[in-house]
This record gives sequence, structure tokens and C-alpha cells, in this order.
Amino acid sequence: MFMLLVASMRPLTPEEISALIAVDSLIHSLGEHDKFSDPYATVQKLGGPFVTITEGRAQIAHASMKEFLLRGHLTLNDSDVYLTDKCLSTLNQAKYSTWQYSAYWLRKNLISAGMVVATKIRDKEDPVPYDYAAVHWQDHLVRLSKPSDTIVKKFNLFITGNAAVAWSERLVDISGGGVANISAQVNVLATLSTWAKLLPPPIKRTLLLDEFFRHGP
Repeated sequence: MFMLLVASMRPLTPEEISALIAVDSLIHSLGEHDKFSDPYATVQKLGGPFVTITEGRAQIAHASMKEFLLRGHLTLNDSDVYLTDKCLSTLNQAKYSTWQYSAYWLRKNLISAGMVVATKIRDKEDPVPYDYAAVHWQDHLVRLSKPSDTIVKKFNLFITGNAAVAWSERLVDISGGGVANISAQVNVLATLSTWAKLLPPPIKRTLLLDEFFRHGP
């Protein structure tokens, strides 16, 4: 749990912590049976004095406690690797690779929500951590100066598949909706482009980022 909280971009709800931990990184699936039965109580118990929950969101209680954790076996890089892996595994779930899912969000962003109520897909069916992953996956990724082969493969799978289309449409909705609201997407692409230029050449050659820029999300 500390691996999530040390480098998270914002405080996480106990439900987000539970769901992110439960995401199976090998098969890109959310293990419902692996989630905490009582997320709030479990986070309190596991976090002890190091974690505080305020207004339903958990974070490291104090900067000095974070420094203490980082003086041990935990590093910010380890935490960012873990969060990158969990975020990409969340975004790469089979559900988000279907054309139906992307089509629902595309229509939702193009026309009024009332005109797509017959669609079977609903926001409430999404696992809890999707919004965090959708907004912050690149924040954790670009902190990695030498991403592993595993991370690169997950990135390539995401960036070249239907999951990236779903992410792009969801990001518009999360950012406030409307087809004109694409600044968040533009910022992500700019951030990724800058990061990729600084990577070691052997890693840079394995990235399929150019495919993403060529075809778009």
C-alpha cells in the first residue's frame, strides 16, 4: 500500500487503493476477490500512524514519515514503477479494448448524454481506479528514466490499441466534456514526446510512440 501512496499524484480513496492493488498486472484484469472486503478499515489498519484519511482520501500523514519510508527499502522510483504498471494494466483491461466501449464515450462526447441512454455501457460499471489511471499514468511513466521491457511492452500495447481510443474519449469526459476540450490530451502527448527524447537510444527504439502520433488516439 505504501508503494501507492509514496508517489501518488493525489490522495487516494480506500476504494482506489483496494482496486489498484487488486489489478492483476500479468493479465490486465481486476481481481474482484482480491479487493479489500472493508477498504476503509483495511487502509487504516495497514497504514497505522503513517497514513491519515481525510475527507475520504488517504495519504502519508506527514512529510517526515514519507522521508522515513524512503530511507528504508522503498524508493520513489520503485513507487513510480509500481504505479505505472498498475495504471497501464488498468487501462489495458479487455473491456477498454472493445469498440463498443470507445463508441459509447465517443457518442457521449459528441452528442447529449440523453441520446445514448440505450447503450449498455455505463460509468458506474467502471472499476474504481480507471479515472486515476486515465489522468495520471503518464505522470508516473515520465518519471522513469530507464523504463523496463515490461513497462515498455505495456505502454506499446496501450498506445497502439483500442484502449488508447477509449482513454482519449474518457479523458475528454473527465476533463469536463465537450469535443473542444482536448487540452488534456495535447498536454499528455507533449509530455510523452519530451520524455521520449531523453530516453537511452536502445529504449527509445523500442517505443511505438511515433505510431501514436501518426494515427492519433
